Amino acid sequence: MAHKETINALTRVELALVELRAKIEVLIELHRAKPLHFNKDMLELFNLPNHLRKTFLALSKLGGKGTADDVSKVTERARAVESGYLNQLVALDQAIKYRVGRKVFFELKPTPRE
Repeated sequence: MAHKETINALTRVELALVELRAKIEVLIELHRAKPLHFNKDMLELFNLPNHLRKTFLALSKLGGKGTADDVSKVTERARAVESGYLNQLVALDQAIKYRVGRKVFFELKPTPRE
């Protein structure tokens, strides 16, 4: 029985390490993305699903605004996929969406000043 408990404990430790590694990778990406435009503190950014976090960081690398096509070139995912993800960020109140002529732009909401 002790052997089974040890394996379960090691499995939990392994899962915790995987989560920690993912968070460290986000911190590295945040460090590379200068300037970083976002209205969340870094801990809240961890709470975004991975697919939205990647889109969020790509938009940040573009200076905080761009089109779905611009973001798709950074993430190397399809434009339609990024459009959906960007609309999810709008629904989560993390970005705004506006049109200039025929182009649709997405912009990260600015950090509120205290």
